[in-house]
Amino acid sequence: MAQGMYLIHCGSGKQGFTLVEALVTITILLIISSALMELFVPAFRGTEVSTRNSTLLQQGRAKMEEMLAMPFEDIPLGSPLAGPYSDTVSYNGKNYPRQVSVSLVDGDSATEPGFGEDDTTLKQVSVSVDGIVLAGLKTDF
Repeated sequence: MAQGMYLIHCGSGKQGFTLVEALVTITILLIISSALMELFVPAFRGTEVSTRNSTLLQQGRAKMEEMLAMPFEDIPLGSPLAGPYSDTVSYNGKNYPRQVSVSLVDGDSATEPGFGEDDTTLKQVSVSVDGIVLAGLKTDF
C-alpha cells in the first residue's frame, strides 16, 4: 500500500474503501443533493407569494368590514377616497397602498326611461390592495 493511503475497514478481514474513494462518494452525494435542493427554491418562493397574498387579502377584508359597518350616510362617495379611508398596509417591511372607492350603483338594472339611473340607496364599496380587489354593497334599508 502506498504511503499516505489509508483503508477504512468494515469488519475484520474485509477489503475496505480508501479515504479518497470515501471523499469522492461524499462529494458526488453533495453535488446531487444540492441539485435537488434547487428544485425546492421555486416552491419556497411560491409559498412566500401565497402568504403575502393571503395577508394582503386579510388586510383588504378588514378594511371592507370596517367600511360596511359604517352607517350608510357616513360612507362618502369617491374614487379613491382620501385617508383615513385609503391608507397603506405593510408586509415584510414593504408598504402596499390600500385604496377604497365608493360609488352609487344601479340596483334594479332597468333600462326603461326613469329607471336605470344609479340608486341613491345603494353604494358599492371597493377595496384594492396590490391588485387584489374586493367589492361589497351597502344599502340604506
